Amino acid sequence: MKLSLLKNPERLLLSGAYCFTNCIIIHKEEHAVQERLTGKVKWFNTTKGFGFIQHESVNGDIFVHYTMIRGEGFRTLQEGQDVEFTLAEGNNGNQANDVIVVT
Repeated sequence: MKLSLLKNPERLLLSGAYCFTNCIIIHKEEHAVQERLTGKVKWFNTTKGFGFIQHESVNGDIFVHYTMIRGEGFRTLQEGQDVEFTLAEGNNGNQANDVIVVT
């Protein structure tokens, strides 16, 4: 995101918005589509709701939390399942987002 100072706050006021001293406008920038990777579930603890995925080109295990698995209701993974996901940098290393089971 890019922030910029509004030079003519009166134009914004005419549109019905409120503006105090300095107005800031947020410009949305286009985000590139993230590459999807395919990996294999190393293990997943259904009780704790997390596990790890392995991918041949990623060094180390990839953390996966049940909230990142697409679907409704109870979401879990099985050891050895093939999954597709996007890769993100989490607090403690690689993390899988938007995980779907490949059938």
